[in-house]
Amino acid sequence: MAENKPIPEDPTSERSLVSCVFAGFRERDAIATRCLFELEPEAFVVPQSRSLWAAMRSLYAKGETLDPPLIHGELQRMGLASCLGGYTGVWEELSFNEFGNPEPLVRRLKELHDRRRLVEIAGKLDAKARDLVQEPAQIISGASTALMRINLGSDNVKRRSGVDLINRLAEGNPFRDQAHGAKLFYFPITSWNDAVECAPGHVIIVGASAKTGKTALAIDGMVHTAQQGIHTGLISLEMDKDEVEARLAGRLTKQNSRLFLKASWGRAVALPALENADMVSRLHWWCHPSGVPWARVEAEIREMVRLEGVKSVVIDYFTLVQKPTGSKSANDAALWGMLSTAIKRLAQELGICIILLCQLNREGAEGEPHKYHLRETGQLEQDGNAIVFLWKDKEDGPVFGKVSDNRSGPVVGKRELLFDGATCTFDTGERFTNSQPDVQGWS
Repeated sequence: MAENKPIPEDPTSERSLVSCVFAGFRERDAIATRCLFELEPEAFVVPQSRSLWAAMRSLYAKGETLDPPLIHGELQRMGLASCLGGYTGVWEELSFNEFGNPEPLVRRLKELHDRRRLVEIAGKLDAKARDLVQEPAQIISGASTALMRINLGSDNVKRRSGVDLINRLAEGNPFRDQAHGAKLFYFPITSWNDAVECAPGHVIIVGASAKTGKTALAIDGMVHTAQQGIHTGLISLEMDKDEVEARLAGRLTKQNSRLFLKASWGRAVALPALENADMVSRLHWWCHPSGVPWARVEAEIREMVRLEGVKSVVIDYFTLVQKPTGSKSANDAALWGMLSTAIKRLAQELGICIILLCQLNREGAEGEPHKYHLRETGQLEQDGNAIVFLWKDKEDGPVFGKVSDNRSGPVVGKRELLFDGATCTFDTGERFTNSQPDVQGWS
């Protein structure tokens, strides 16, 4: 019989996390918002910390301010105030240790919570194994399911029913709250912005031929996103850091980006960027030569999210990531499909929006492209929450754009775009046409 060991817990870290996140909200720290919804109240052992965490999540979901009187009132409404001994107890817990980064504390408490669940599973498994009535196969299957839930982090994903829907309709609140439904990437094109959701877990496919402005669209979109107070990142496998930074400088200052690569400039030129240093600090990028394995790209994205609070990431571009390896019988389309699925899974796991730039095949380079023109794999169509295209009808002609597929909103037909490649800026022109895809069965 194994010796009894103390339960895996850390009350000090629980109190520190509650007070640290509370302090982060007062400073309008995006990391605090993310941490509040990365950990369920069940992950806390100490009743005071668990109750405060539940009350803060409830208030934030309603759009309320997190301050001690409102938190105390929410605790009373939820029937959880007794364990804190009144308003004074609430204030003492919230001011326990309010300085520092909450993310290491979240990781620590997640690990301890998983360990407690493992202990619980082991105890149940021990009891069932001694019950000679139950079938061993049934016991093993139940234990395997429980362990898989811990491994995938899906233990809190519960089945829902019509009763849940009725309750939500009766509440009259939006189905997507501020934490889980926030727009995480902003396109510079108004009609696209209105149509494409760019929510947590979304992958947005940007399909374009060479020299039609897909990288410029990404740069412009990153700046628009940073202007909304959101940290955003770029994984560039095509440009080095000098070119990326020159393009960003051109977009921020409205100067030709080549100026920053080949000439000197005065403070007056750089002033628009210098005056918006706080906004510019929300832009992050990582450059690497093409052919880098997906595991390395994934690790960098995870670091951006963990250390910088990045909520949207542009990958420039899909086929410059090293093609995955597989069995000898797997064709190229299947291997690239594995990469597409891995990108989708990462977006869902981290709760970020990934903007994936993709090339078109040769047929798509001639005239208006459609989703079957995406290069290498049809899996992109399955994994993308929306597919947008940029193209030119002729080499020296204007740039056109459209939202072709969109699971969370309307499509946007062909529109001529005002595009300045030198400064990486886009806008919607006045002329547009609601063109229909030239595909069989369209009506």
